[in-house]
Amino acid sequence: MNSLSYSMIGSTAPAQTHQVLANLKRTGMGPMGDMPANGGVSPITPIGTDGGDVTYPYFLINGRVPADPQIKDYRAGRRIRLRIINAGADTAFRVAVPDAVLTITHTDGFAVGPQQTNSVILGMGERVDVTITVGASVPVIAIPEGKPGHAQLNLRVNGAAPTTNIDNFVQTLRSTAVLNTAQLVACRMSGCHSAIQIGYSRSGSLARWMAITGRSTESSTTHRMTA
Repeated sequence: MNSLSYSMIGSTAPAQTHQVLANLKRTGMGPMGDMPANGGVSPITPIGTDGGDVTYPYFLINGRVPADPQIKDYRAGRRIRLRIINAGADTAFRVAVPDAVLTITHTDGFAVGPQQTNSVILGMGERVDVTITVGASVPVIAIPEGKPGHAQLNLRVNGAAPTTNIDNFVQTLRSTAVLNTAQLVACRMSGCHSAIQIGYSRSGSLARWMAITGRSTESSTTHRMTA
């Protein structure tokens, strides 16, 4: 069975947005510092070293802080399709699921040649569809580029809590190579798109969606990730 799920990553609760804006008005942007000639671009930092100008107290998924994440229940072996949207204005996110391979099938609504990866980075306004298979309870982790903290959603199997050491996983995720959506290849031939659709239909119905969004001073009632 293939399930479709939405989620939203956000950066701060409504009560804190005014304080964030007040601090930014008072202190302004931080110094840029000495930036490498290539902007710090590397396989580990594919969008460079500048992760944004605003630091937020929290990063949210579906309006929930990591200490109290939203929980989605699934059966072991369930295939899940996640729609991940970064709706943020000042934060890029890298997204990963511990011990799971992400298969990317679409970006910004268009089919791409399926690409497997352990993590993917999304700039502001980017969207990807990925599929994963869950065998045990795991968190979906989204970490902001160049900023402390993370956002979290739990995929729960058989009522068990995830056992992942989140701090260690986040530290490892920050220091490893990540897939950049610029590396994806558009699916221009009907055969590629058909293969993706056939794979879904054989797996069963698409029941839920998940999405990552990255907004800081705006909230949303849709099931997406914002930051």
